[in-house]
Amino acid sequence: MTVAPGPWDDGLQNERTTLAWSRTALSMVAVGLLVARQSMSAVVGGALLIVVLLVAVAMVVGADRRHHRRTERLHAGAAVGALAEVVAVAGTALGLALCGFVVVLT
Repeated sequence: MTVAPGPWDDGLQNERTTLAWSRTALSMVAVGLLVARQSMSAVVGGALLIVVLLVAVAMVVGADRRHHRRTERLHAGAAVGALAEVVAVAGTALGLALCGFVVVLT
């Protein structure tokens, strides 16, 4: 199935989504640094910072892989859907945010 050309480029939406995930990862690192600084224990703050950095790296790598897969599918004219990836990353980010709130409140 070929998609009729239009005044838009489907690749740009894919690019914007990838950039948004990268910005989200960067902001998570910034918030993680602030939460780690506010924690009363250096061990807890350091552990939280390590977890935040690992999740941010996973988000950037995942966004890059998703970008390449979607680009290949768009060029091939195949259906594109990745709801499971979005739910997994959003769930991880929410869990990390809850951990940060617990550290700040205790």
